[in-house]
Amino acid sequence: MGLTIDEPARLEGTDVRGADGTKLGNVEAVYYDNETDLAEWVSVRSGVFGSRMSIVPLRTAEYDGRELRVPYDRAKLRAAPGHDVPGELSPGDEEALIRHYGIADEVDRPR
Repeated sequence: MGLTIDEPARLEGTDVRGADGTKLGNVEAVYYDNETDLAEWVSVRSGVFGSRMSIVPLRTAEYDGRELRVPYDRAKLRAAPGHDVPGELSPGDEEALIRHYGIADEVDRPR
């Protein structure tokens, strides 16, 4: 999988669905890599009254113009390392998220 979108900011407000089609929440914000200026992560608002926020990698996502699909379930998002949103992801935040989602081997791959 991999995400290709010309205007990543359009993702804001988009429904996020897991691999089984379950709605996980909505995209709150898009996070860009400081060096490449490419969209790398999104925050997903979920829970009762949108009270929970999780960061999800875009490199494992697919976007069909209407919704963002990720290969994760609700439990995986809930267990993701926390991050104060809004705010820039620190290198430590990114490392923790990369380990959590098991994408360490994909970090250096071209998109």
